[in-house]
Amino acid sequence: MKHFFTILFALICIHLLDAQNIVFEEKKHDFGVVNEDSLSYTFRFENQGELPIAIELLDVPCGSCRGCVKVKHTKGYLKKGEKGEIEVKYVAYPHNGLSFQKNIVVGFSAEKLEATPKENILPLPEVLHIQGSISNIPTATTASEPLHLNPCI
Repeated sequence: MKHFFTILFALICIHLLDAQNIVFEEKKHDFGVVNEDSLSYTFRFENQGELPIAIELLDVPCGSCRGCVKVKHTKGYLKKGEKGEIEVKYVAYPHNGLSFQKNIVVGFSAEKLEATPKENILPLPEVLHIQGSISNIPTATTASEPLHLNPCI
């Protein structure tokens, strides 16, 4: 009887994890060495689970010496088989030889359905990662050109 409950518990856990299966094409992106002060990359994902999901939380790093990250993402609930995107834009401060690494934490919520006991179970957060090096960002040379200020200088 003890084995029956163990197997039953395992099957329920597997079913619940399958119901919230969010698959990213890629979770890391390396820009390499660039000489631009603004870079962007789009992470794509698919809801392969049974429940509709939506992006609920994006923890985005900003205000550091190494630049700022801004994001745009697919809005609303995605049903099974539907795809979404998270566009990540990195804005660097003028600083030659700057290397950066940023993590973006993505939280999801599952749509509450009346006929399912899984309505209070949230998908686990995902962590996306971007990195690269800035070799030469042009800086303002005249008073008429805008100057991006690095808060760490």
